[in-house]
Amino acid sequence: MKNLALAFSILALPASLLAQTPGTYTAFGSGCGQSGTMCNGHDPKGTTLYSSTLPNEYAMPFVTTAVTPVTGASFETKSTGGTHTVIARIFAALATGAPDANPLIEGLMTVGPNQAMYQVHFAKPLILQAGSYFASFEPYEPGQSTIVLYPAQISDGTVATPTKAYWRRPSSTTWAATGIVDKPHFEVLCGGSPALALGNTGVPEINKSFSFDLSQGSTGSIAVGVLGLTKVGVDLSAVAPACWLFTSLDLLFPKVVDGSGNASVSLSVPNQTSLIGGQFYNQYFMIKSGSNALGILFSNGGEGKIGG
Repeated sequence: MKNLALAFSILALPASLLAQTPGTYTAFGSGCGQSGTMCNGHDPKGTTLYSSTLPNEYAMPFVTTAVTPVTGASFETKSTGGTHTVIARIFAALATGAPDANPLIEGLMTVGPNQAMYQVHFAKPLILQAGSYFASFEPYEPGQSTIVLYPAQISDGTVATPTKAYWRRPSSTTWAATGIVDKPHFEVLCGGSPALALGNTGVPEINKSFSFDLSQGSTGSIAVGVLGLTKVGVDLSAVAPACWLFTSLDLLFPKVVDGSGNASVSLSVPNQTSLIGGQFYNQYFMIKSGSNALGILFSNGGEGKIGG
């Protein structure tokens, strides 16, 4: 594809260095869906975020009094710098009052350096029966141990009810009670829709085809696949909560979302050894009137590296 070859900003490499170089494709970031509304959680009414980072996942308690379909959660926090994507979770409480070791559901949440409410949208609704539960997020990216987020503790806020939060380290499944996060700002969200999800079929290699794929879209909606040369991290939460733009908009591929909520863009990589090692980025956005002030939802991002 001529446009694809032009879109890749590639340095030519000696052919002897290119033999059997595998292509790669990695998803990153988090997508957004139509935002739900707060149906549980705690607003401490303060403004001062806890001033230190801590190497713990904090589970913040909440109680439901009726059957509750949960679609996401939001937490007041910020990153230590830059944009980071972490795992956020909902846990059931055990008879002891502590969170279960394993979550009921989890999803990815992307957080920037400014103090704000950041959202996770789950892939499907979680139906909670009346009972006790916890919401949490890890302060580090998946598989890492470097702390990148601050706790959702508002130092000048009011104490939550119930008050007993728990913590654990990344290498542990055992929870312990803590008094550090007693004024959390978090929201459990109901309503809304699942986050758009980007995946891939195959990997980019010269003289072959691969596709980047959308799932969890709305049937009949227009979705646009993006191929970009530059990775960006633009927080769109002011007009589209939980949404991020992850790539420059160099090539656009409009598609109609099918009856299963899917769309796909297939690309044929030209048989040019100079393309090997070239990187590019993908994302989808979908037109969805009423989903937010912008009327557009966004998927997570994808990063490809051409092999051959």
